[in-house]
Amino acid sequence: AFELVVGSGSQPLSVTAIGAFNATDKTLTLTLSRAVTPGETVSIRYTDPNPDSNEGSGALEDSASRDVPTFVKEVTNNTPATPPAFSRAEVNGNQLVVAFTASNDLDLAAITGNPGFAVASTTAGSAAITVSSVRVNADKTVTLTLSRAVANGETVTVSYTDAAGDGASGSVIQDSVGTDASSFQNQAVTNNTPPVCTGATVSGNQLVLRFDLAGNLVTTGVPNSAFELVVGSGSQPLSVTAIGAFNATDKTLTLTLSRAVTPGETVSIRYTDPNPDSNEGSGALEDSASRDVPTFVKEVTNNTPATPPAFSRAEVNGNQLVVVFTASNDLDLAALTGSAGFVVTGANNSSITVSSVRVNADKTVTLTLARAVNNGETVKVSYTDAAGDGASGSV
Repeated sequence: AFELVVGSGSQPLSVTAIGAFNATDKTLTLTLSRAVTPGETVSIRYTDPNPDSNEGSGALEDSASRDVPTFVKEVTNNTPATPPAFSRAEVNGNQLVVAFTASNDLDLAAITGNPGFAVASTTAGSAAITVSSVRVNADKTVTLTLSRAVANGETVTVSYTDAAGDGASGSVIQDSVGTDASSFQNQAVTNNTPPVCTGATVSGNQLVLRFDLAGNLVTTGVPNSAFELVVGSGSQPLSVTAIGAFNATDKTLTLTLSRAVTPGETVSIRYTDPNPDSNEGSGALEDSASRDVPTFVKEVTNNTPATPPAFSRAEVNGNQLVVVFTASNDLDLAALTGSAGFVVTGANNSSITVSSVRVNADKTVTLTLARAVNNGETVKVSYTDAAGDGASGSV
């Protein structure tokens, strides 16, 4: 006999029980199929099922069998608003988002400073975390910017203490009609911080990726082709041939390359997540909670040591003896004095004095000898590096 009409977007509503009439208060209480939400619009229609019928006809009626006539009434909604309350929290890097349940939208006024939030790490050895700024969002969430990024795998909690009294807009978390959010303490935060690559170095054919904030990485099933290496113009192609196990102590992952990187060669590396947001064992680099390492590009710091100048070959024509060196870098062209450590012997191991030495731009050194070498004469050249690190002007 009762029909309830609710506003657009509301769930259906019906009467499930009819109470006894309260003759003192002159009220009749109906139990509904669900709770009416604060601010929801409701109207009720009663239809007399048997107008002018006798007592017991199934109609609302008084003791003299006079029926309550059909009526429609707008219902005054006195359901109290639910104050904003903690629902859940999650963090990614230095952004921590707290979700609230609330009947009304949150007050979107700009927040100055920290209105009462505290974030704590329960991971041993972790640095303290403070809240740098707070932003209230239209979806009933509040974003906290933290003083540092939360590490992958780190455990953190969040608390909120509502200031005493009725806080002014912009000073506390409250709803749009000024109802303050409830305080909460030490609520667990879901850590969605992925393991992020923080640097890359190479020495020879070993390339090391750093993941300073990662707790652990799983490399099982990751294809070598997930990594792409780009080298400078004129360099030979470079690729990954093996992926090592993650070193949880050093926070490093070592890749073996198809060749040694030469000193001074420029290298960059790109990792492409082959299956973003996939499950464990998807062939992606991921942590123990199956959070994928996001795609990244890194310039690689080249720590391959320079090859020192070394003898390659020598030839003589008259009194000009040229020594050719192999070296990663060009030779120091500073003028040399004396023999600079060179010794030349001729026929029967006779000594040939080195009169002067000149270093050339093509990684050669020209020795001017005290005499011309004879046609067919066997000549040997030696060089002794002076002890210690010689100054410019010595080979």
